Amino acid sequence: MIRSLAFSIVAIAATVATASASADDLDNLAKKAVGEPAALWVSTGTQNETSPVIKAFTTRFPALKIEHLTLLGAEMATRFAQEARAGQAPDIATVPADQAAALAGRGLLAEFDAKTYGVSKTFVPAPYAVITAVSVYSLVSRKSVPEAEKPRTWDDLLNPKYKGKIGLPVFSHPLAQLPADWGGDKATAYVEKLVAQQPILNTSTASLAQNVASGEVSVALGNYHTAVFAQKAGAPIEIIMLNPTPTTTNYSVINKKAPAPKTAALFVAWLTTEEGAKAYEDSTGRGNAYLPSTATAKLLAGRKVAEYPIGDVATMAGWISRYNELLKRASAK
Repeated sequence: MIRSLAFSIVAIAATVATASASADDLDNLAKKAVGEPAALWVSTGTQNETSPVIKAFTTRFPALKIEHLTLLGAEMATRFAQEARAGQAPDIATVPADQAAALAGRGLLAEFDAKTYGVSKTFVPAPYAVITAVSVYSLVSRKSVPEAEKPRTWDDLLNPKYKGKIGLPVFSHPLAQLPADWGGDKATAYVEKLVAQQPILNTSTASLAQNVASGEVSVALGNYHTAVFAQKAGAPIEIIMLNPTPTTTNYSVINKKAPAPKTAALFVAWLTTEEGAKAYEDSTGRGNAYLPSTATAKLLAGRKVAEYPIGDVATMAGWISRYNELLKRASAK
């Protein structure tokens, strides 16, 4: 399974040209959306992350409006489901595969018309889900640690010297991708040993990077993009890529009863274009790994990637649930 995903990210990104509709086609589609209310987009992104994306879209299509609401984790799926049933906003959600599949399973999502919007099927691996960006996970270590002492592998995290000094996200998404490469038995045995290291859990991977910088923890597993932002802000940290590299693809989905369906679909399609993907990556640090021009595609090129595709989301969701329970045990100690 991992081989097929690694091939799709590395090989397809190298061969897929910008597969979106022409500028004229997008302009014509935008004209059909004129008169719709503002489309409400929900994601985990902050206002600072999403405002530049919205500005780029509305500069390109000035007659249309997008608004954003930040929601975290299960709250986003719950809010989307509640309001979708009531025939209300939000119009768009950008979520990981397990949440997208859960919403689709409830019959809440519209199928995305890829042909009309000129989007390659590469970006639409499920009828209701359009690839927007990929979250890449990595280790973070203090820059001042001697090279020979820095953790470089998954097994290095099991060194007794890191007991009580490892920072982990409270959600298990990066760990739940490991069975795709290692198999369930090996991955579960590893996670159990990692939990025995008494890691310090945090709801924010940005905070984890800061915890490393301040010396509260020696090493952390978190989002690559939040570590990069911390680095650029002057944090004395080093980012270490792992083999395999866990990733989580984020998909944009559309409410079946969206008040602004044409605007929503155009926005989702625009995010797959060079222009839209660049705006999203520049602002959030997460890029579309299937567009070769993105920094994310370049970062992952040649790397072994561990992620379940959306077609096998049930398996991934099972590991997320199981590993979340293991992490709860760690936080209870």
